[in-house]
Amino acid sequence: MYVKEGLYDDFLEIVRHRRASRGYLPTPIPDEVIDCLLEAARWAPSGANSQPWEFLVVKDPAMTRKIGQLYVEFHDREYRHQDPGFPVDSKRWMLKVPVYIIPLVDRRLVQAYPQIEVETVGEEILQHSVAGAILLLWLAATTFGLSTTSATTFSFHRRRLRELFGIPDVYDIPCTLPIGYPARYQATRYRHPREVIVHRERYDPVRWLSDDALRARMELVRRSRYRGDGQLIPVFRGRSISATDDSVENRG
Repeated sequence: MYVKEGLYDDFLEIVRHRRASRGYLPTPIPDEVIDCLLEAARWAPSGANSQPWEFLVVKDPAMTRKIGQLYVEFHDREYRHQDPGFPVDSKRWMLKVPVYIIPLVDRRLVQAYPQIEVETVGEEILQHSVAGAILLLWLAATTFGLSTTSATTFSFHRRRLRELFGIPDVYDIPCTLPIGYPARYQATRYRHPREVIVHRERYDPVRWLSDDALRARMELVRRSRYRGDGQLIPVFRGRSISATDDSVENRG
């Protein structure tokens, strides 16, 4: 054994308590704790050991609020009109985040991978490499009682983040990571049973889902999404949760 024995139970305890939190306390986070999260991310595996990640840490309240405003603006303009049925929260909680960590992915490092099917396979290697770093950061945050969530960036967010922070165009910005002590600890979300997701030796055709069965499973998963106050987001057929809903981000 190259690590001490008996760590699995402790590891699984951390994994099971990891949460995608939406809504944080204003409690400051010490710089040394942030450094611990970044140290964990630094040890992530990556294709060809390319380590294609850098991290921008934002603590200035004026700037963290500007990041949140990007998400509020996008929600109000795009989600309501382009995908009103998606069960998304209003993003108001993102205005009050103690720290944002923004992963930056140097796209030039795709040159480190086999130059075969680069536009597809090379891109996949790049993205799953940085995904591993984000997950390790997330798990490290859990050990300190902190939480985060991977807040998706669309082209609108990426363009505006580059403008706000002087980020060169060569970097991809796959998400932002709001970091904080959760305002409310959320009960565990639904997870598919192991026997549903594991195939042994070859693909089991019994597991194949029809389109209707797949949609039913998707609805089940969607019903376990949380809004900013730790309450489940209802699945609305026709509109998303709006800024007028009675959630923690609107109560201040």
